Amino acid sequence: WTDNPAARQSRSSPFPVPLDMMLTNIMVYWITGTITSSMRFFRETYTQPLASVQAACGTVEAVPAAVAVFPHDPAAQVVWGAPERGAKNKFRDLRQLTHMSAGGHFPSLEQPNLLHQDILSFFAKL
Repeated sequence: WTDNPAARQSRSSPFPVPLDMMLTNIMVYWITGTITSSMRFFRETYTQPLASVQAACGTVEAVPAAVAVFPHDPAAQVVWGAPERGAKNKFRDLRQLTHMSAGGHFPSLEQPNLLHQDILSFFAKL
């Protein structure tokens, strides 16, 4: 998810996110009682065939949308498959699809500046 070899080589810490920050993030879910519902998606995703997971995500949205694909996020590959095709199938009004240069499953913790700029870029187009 976040502990990938590329991140270890490019940082002095073995993790791209400081452990105290990661623990704080996890504790928010745990203390508010939402850890189970947040994990449900992953349990269903990794225990079902890929086609059924993608079918479950098949509701087409008509609102303006943007998708940011982070290279070290395995969940994105499972849900989207090929990000361009998956995003275009999911969002009728896809305004932006960004392939990020870094980051994993926790982009707001790992690459806040990249994510921030991408969000600003999206809203500037509306």
